[in-house]
Amino acid sequence: RARFPAARFLPSRGPMVDFARLRASRHLVPAISTFSWLAAWLSEAQTVFLPVLGLFNPRQAPEVDLLPLDDPRFRFTLFPAQYGAPVAQVAHARQAGWWREMPADALARVMARPAPPREKAAYLAVFDESFYRSTYPNVA
Repeated sequence: RARFPAARFLPSRGPMVDFARLRASRHLVPAISTFSWLAAWLSEAQTVFLPVLGLFNPRQAPEVDLLPLDDPRFRFTLFPAQYGAPVAQVAHARQAGWWREMPADALARVMARPAPPREKAAYLAVFDESFYRSTYPNVA
């Protein structure tokens, strides 16, 4: 909100109204969800600021490809992968400055390279077991 001081942030009015509202917006920052991604992709927005994180990151979700690299409306910001940590957790603060806006061609080159190996210790350092268990109770 601080980055877009002139923007209006509106409360939800239900899925149909929210979807139509997203599609009618001039500038969008979709949430990490297929709902907001589809509304952004179908919109006539001038710019869509897409966070490359979670299911939008082919390295985190290799079975999904939702990066419209050939759509000039999209501006991509690549974030480090996060697994099993709440958004407000301090782990995210530790990653401040690690994300970067990337042109589509540069992002395509990054995604084409083999992913670096996962280092278990690095993930365990930011893994929040109580959050994970409460979010995914079936794991217990």
